[in-house]
Amino acid sequence: MIYYKAWIETRTSSATRWEHHEHLEGEEENEQPELYFTDSGMCSGTDDLAQQMLDRFLTSVLRDYPDQPDVEVRAHAQIDEQTPAEPPAIRQASSDTVAEAREALRLRSLAQGLRSACSQVFTARSSLQKAVVTAHDQGLDRNTITTAAAPELSADQVARLIDASVLFGEVRTLVRSRPALAARTSVRDGGLLGVTVKLLWTTEDEEAEELRERGWNETIEEYDRQLASTLLTAARNAADELLALLSSQFQVLSLGGHPATPEWMAPDALVYESVAVRRAGQTDSKASAA
Repeated sequence: MIYYKAWIETRTSSATRWEHHEHLEGEEENEQPELYFTDSGMCSGTDDLAQQMLDRFLTSVLRDYPDQPDVEVRAHAQIDEQTPAEPPAIRQASSDTVAEAREALRLRSLAQGLRSACSQVFTARSSLQKAVVTAHDQGLDRNTITTAAAPELSADQVARLIDASVLFGEVRTLVRSRPALAARTSVRDGGLLGVTVKLLWTTEDEEAEELRERGWNETIEEYDRQLASTLLTAARNAADELLALLSSQFQVLSLGGHPATPEWMAPDALVYESVAVRRAGQTDSKASAA
């Protein structure tokens, strides 16, 4: 049995002692003392363990020192006394490595800021769309709503949002006219996308998924090709029937704006994609960006 431990220390120019940070220890049953596993992967001795410790935690440790560019970071690693003796190892990050890690942190922070801003925009647009529907439901006339929302939503988009709940009811009623098909179909209000419709898993799909999981997470095609073919054929037949039914009264598109097909709705066994259902003749170049 191999017992090991490793830790990170930091020190600034004004400090006289190293400060302890991240700590890792464990054990590994292995007949080769020089090879053992940690959370970071296989190590070949204490030098490798110390370097892995440094690589793994350097960036996160530097977050604690945003305004101290002179901070020093080093990693220790050693094998406990119960195992064959091996000198402890110390790996210290060079100033260039620290600078590179700080730059990576800076760029990561910028990317996170962009993602946060995008999330805020999405949330704001979602709130605006809900406000449009609420205002109409509570008696505000459509012209006033369209004028108020004009900087962000076109008149067609406002009309589509207001009509969404009505359209949802119409689509759901149409799908329910085919009970067997309705049992494996989900209908949702998709806002500017219109109503979204998606095939659901059947009992056979659930059983196939259970089999797939037993196959060490292989795809169902790899685990049982014949079963995958049967499931895919059934799904595409259902998609074909569903698209024919919806297309008799509405416009049916992929979420990318292209005419929907059974192959789009069921690209693979156990994989189903949504389609957007709109009233015939509705077009809006901004809808897909919403």
